[in-house]
Amino acid sequence: MSYIDTAYKEEKILMGLDDEAKFLKEDYNTFKAQCERFVNMPEMGLSYKLIKIIKTDAGERLGYCIHETEFIVMRNGEIAYKGNQVRTFYFVKRDNIWKVFKANTIETRTEIYKMECECNIYKKDDSQYLANLKVPIGSEYKMEYEAIKFTTLSPKDIMIEIANSKYKWENDILYLNDLKSESD
Repeated sequence: MSYIDTAYKEEKILMGLDDEAKFLKEDYNTFKAQCERFVNMPEMGLSYKLIKIIKTDAGERLGYCIHETEFIVMRNGEIAYKGNQVRTFYFVKRDNIWKVFKANTIETRTEIYKMECECNIYKKDDSQYLANLKVPIGSEYKMEYEAIKFTTLSPKDIMIEIANSKYKWENDILYLNDLKSESD
C-alpha cells in the first residue's frame, strides 16, 4: 500500500460469464480493504501473472503503464475464479516516490467455481415460491430450479419444504437439519 496514493480512484468494468458487465468505482479505502482480505484471511489466496506491458510513458511528475495480467483467486486451497485484466495505472511523483493515484481496469472472469451464485425467488402464491439458482461451473453456469413451500404450524413454528427436504423455522431460528432424513 505504500505505493498507492491516498487519493487513489479506480473505475472498473467487470465482465462475467453471462455477458453482463458491472461498472464499479473504488477508492483508496476499498482497494485497501480488498488487499487486506487476501493478506489477513488465510483461506483466501491470489496470484497474478504479468502477461504483457502494452505501453508506458512518464514525465517529471506524471506517468502511466498499460498492462495485461492473468489472475487466479483461491479459497480454501481451491480455485474460486480465474480471469484477466487490462489495466492502466496512472502515477504521480510525491516526495521522490512514484505512487499510483488512478486506475482504469477491464476485468474478465473466464472461469468461476465458487463465490458468485445468483438466486431469484418468485412468489407463486401465499405459501409457495419458486427459486432459480445460477451456479458457476468453470466457463459456464448451471441453472437449478426449486419449489419452496412454507406451512404455518403455529404462529412461531413454520415448516419449510425444498424438494424432498423439510426444515423447521421455530421462534425466529431456522434449523438446517433435514427433518425428513431424521425420520428415515
